[in-house]
Amino acid sequence: MYMKPDNKDHLVLNEVKNIDHAIRLTGGIGRFQYMAFLSIVSGMVAGAFFLYSLPYFEKQPDLQCLSVDGTWTACTQAVACSGS
Repeated sequence: MYMKPDNKDHLVLNEVKNIDHAIRLTGGIGRFQYMAFLSIVSGMVAGAFFLYSLPYFEKQPDLQCLSVDGTWTACTQAVACSGS
């Protein structure tokens, strides 16, 4: 809902029908809104390329397997992934 002045210098309560109507009432979308949107989205995309690629830069951890006597020993990926 929004308030708008009528010709009697007091506010009249009107209902906003949908988001498009609300945007039109606030002045619409112009060149500034398009430029702001593009710069914000460009920053988000650039940040996503950096943040989502971080796991690929990490070093693979040293693998350890639990031996029969209950101690942890270093093992290879083939042994660790075989489940035995």
